[in-house]
Amino acid sequence: MSTKKWYNERKAQLKKLKRTELEEWVLQWMEQHPGLDEAFSFSHSSKEDEVEAAVRRIRAALKEAQNPFRDTLEAAETDRIQSVLDRAWNLEQDGEPVRAFRLYLVLLDELEGTSFDELQAEAAEALSDMFWGEDAYLAPKEQEEIAGMMMERIKNLRDPLWFDLMSASLPLTKVNPRFHNLFREALETGRFLVLPEKEEFKERQLLILEGKLLELHEDPAVAEAFREKHRSKVPGFLMGLVWSKWERGEMKEALALLDEELAWKPDGMERELLLMAKADLLRDSGAEDAARAFVKECLLGPLSDPAAEGLYNVWKTVVPENAWDKELERLMAEIPMKSHLFIHICMQEGLTGLLKAVCEAEPELILSMYEAFLPEDDAFVYRMIETHVMQEAAKASTRRDYEGLAELLMKYAWITGAGFVKELIELLRKEYPRKRALREELEEVEFLL
Repeated sequence: MSTKKWYNERKAQLKKLKRTELEEWVLQWMEQHPGLDEAFSFSHSSKEDEVEAAVRRIRAALKEAQNPFRDTLEAAETDRIQSVLDRAWNLEQDGEPVRAFRLYLVLLDELEGTSFDELQAEAAEALSDMFWGEDAYLAPKEQEEIAGMMMERIKNLRDPLWFDLMSASLPLTKVNPRFHNLFREALETGRFLVLPEKEEFKERQLLILEGKLLELHEDPAVAEAFREKHRSKVPGFLMGLVWSKWERGEMKEALALLDEELAWKPDGMERELLLMAKADLLRDSGAEDAARAFVKECLLGPLSDPAAEGLYNVWKTVVPENAWDKELERLMAEIPMKSHLFIHICMQEGLTGLLKAVCEAEPELILSMYEAFLPEDDAFVYRMIETHVMQEAAKASTRRDYEGLAELLMKYAWITGAGFVKELIELLRKEYPRKRALREELEEVEFLL
């Protein structure tokens, strides 16, 4: 039966029900599906009470998510909160930005400090896009109404969302003089409250807000001078200065700034970002030899995996095509075998010979490398899997070890299929006939295959 036909038949049946019968059915549905009444109330709420309905819906979802006896994940609660976000987005698309704005604020407030931080971040981004996005537009009346709501919020410096709301509403300072004045007052008051307490994070946030405000309202030179003065406290200010100088063609000055900063940042993510910025600048300035030497030096030093991959991509762009094979061979000879970067380059450049050498030395790596060999060399993959499984079995001596071996077999079943794993199970039974705990785990794996 088609879905449409089924729906029409059920609709006809409902029409035949008496009011008392229908009420009984509705009560049963509400009992079987908690939150159905609240969902209906929200979806059919008028613009006058949609904010209250949204608050009820979100709080009901949060309460249900805290239920310790639930045996399911947060999917249902996420859907309920998502419905509020969807409604706000639809209102915005339908030319109702003020109503959408109110719902975004509700989401920000109600989800603060909860496990639904991703949905809160989506609401914050959507609210910010109303002012900052490429398609951002607000009619004068809407600007005035939203500015009024924001004025009330930013007066409260203890609001946990104060920095987020200040940052999102910066564009309103361009179109509403009263809001601009209040924004500056709030910024000054915030500085007065934060600085005596030496809250570095909040101080940095205040400086970022002030820097953005200067960019919107002052001469570019004034904003640049401000970033220069405070660049030691706000890492983003330094990069802003670097790219400003780069855009003006002041490459030496930009590189000098980066070198100065690198001199006192011995390690960490900030240093890696500076290294990548310097590599980009050297390349874009046309100094390919210097860029190649600098990047290679970085690649041979301590780096996080993402930074190493990013710098390798830069290195590839500054190696002459006619010297590629030779330069790559030299680089691979200097990078430690089995390192993440070595394996990454082998995978990216299709160096299966080197990958095989790595796998033969460390058979467990086949779990992350098998795709590089399939389907051309599945025999090698099967051999490495067997070697790895037998090595793990030889080391196993406790029930927990055998459980780990069983999990490993299930992972390999996804790669090779059930047939090969069953062969491995038989091999293990013959190799270890007296290990009862191992046999029990193998029987469970066999049952699941």
